[in-house]
Amino acid sequence: MRFVVGLATLVLATSAGGTDANAEAVCDATVARATLTRHVQAFNRALYGTLQELFAQEPEFGWYSVAPRFGRTNQRAQNRATLMAYFRARHAKREVLHVVKFNFASTQERDAVVVANFNGHLTRRATDLPRERRGFKATIRCAPSPQFIVLSIGTKF
Repeated sequence: MRFVVGLATLVLATSAGGTDANAEAVCDATVARATLTRHVQAFNRALYGTLQELFAQEPEFGWYSVAPRFGRTNQRAQNRATLMAYFRARHAKREVLHVVKFNFASTQERDAVVVANFNGHLTRRATDLPRERRGFKATIRCAPSPQFIVLSIGTKF
């Protein structure tokens, strides 16, 4: 799996009266953490509309993977069309995520798109899964609004 590393700044056009090419916003740790927090909150509350919004569409979507037990791996992880069904199945088991540690890695421009990379630790628990601490890594596309390209939840430790 590819995981991008590097540095870049995102320029957005915004102003009170419309667009302004001189206005700047940064795709940084704050944006990345807020996007992750929004995902965890939407996941825990089964907010499928928000979850749909938080993941890039094809062809930008790379994968949402979760290592076994009760994971989503290989070609299934790369299938954006089955993502909400996976979330629904995990909600049926009352799965809950909680971020334990967040590390911002970098931003990078890739194919004229600015992405942010980050990683950390979270916990998963459900009726069929005891509380487990797992590592994760993620990449978001920063504009026009932050969306996950990749989110991988690894094995327990």
